[in-house]
Amino acid sequence: MKAKNLIIIILLLTISKVNAQKTPTTTLTINDVYTSNTIVYYGLDFSNFRLIEPSRINEGADIRDVQFPAWNSFVLNVIPMSKMEKWFKKTSVVYSPIAVTIANSKVLDADVVARLPFKSEMTDIQKTIAGYQKPTNLNNKIGMVVMVEYFQKNPREASAYVIFFDTSNGAIIESKNVITKNFDGNGLTNYWGEACQNFIKEYFDKTYSKGL
Repeated sequence: MKAKNLIIIILLLTISKVNAQKTPTTTLTINDVYTSNTIVYYGLDFSNFRLIEPSRINEGADIRDVQFPAWNSFVLNVIPMSKMEKWFKKTSVVYSPIAVTIANSKVLDADVVARLPFKSEMTDIQKTIAGYQKPTNLNNKIGMVVMVEYFQKNPREASAYVIFFDTSNGAIIESKNVITKNFDGNGLTNYWGEACQNFIKEYFDKTYSKGL
C-alpha cells in the first residue's frame, strides 16, 4: 500500500514539474522595460474578454469580426505610436498587430457576450501571449499588449491588463490591472473605444509615470 502511495506521489510531482516547465520564464524585469529604447506594441487582445450586456447575447460574431478591429483602430487614431514614444520615453514604439489579430479572430462568438460578471485567469492570459508569433527582429525584446478583460454597461465599467512581456517566449514581465469608468461616446465603437484608450492613458498616468 505504501509503495502504491509512493508511486502516486511521484506521478503527481512529475506532472507538476512538467506543467511548471510549460510556463515560460524570463530574466527581464520592469527595469528593462524602462531602460529599453524600443518596445513592441501588439494592440488590444480580446482573447480573454467578455462584454457584459445580455441584450447583445446573439451578436458575438459581429462584435468579434467588426468591433475588435474597430476598437484597435480607435486607439491607434487617438494614441499613435509617436504619442506612445513620448509617453513611454522610447526612441521607437513598433506596432506589430499580427499576433493579436490572429488571436482575436479565433475567439468563439459564443464566448464574446455574457450575462454575468467575468474574471479572466492569468494562466489563460499567459498561455495566449506565449502563443504569439515571435518577432523577426530579435533586438525588440520588450512587448506590450492590452489584454481586455470585460466591458460592463451597467454599471459603466471596463477592465484590462496592461502587460509587458518577453517577446522571445511570451513570458510576462509585469502586468497591471486597469479599471476605467471615465468614458463616454456615441455608438458601440466610440463608447468602448474611449474606455480602451483610457487603459493606456490611465496606466501611464497612475503607474508607469511614477517609475520614471
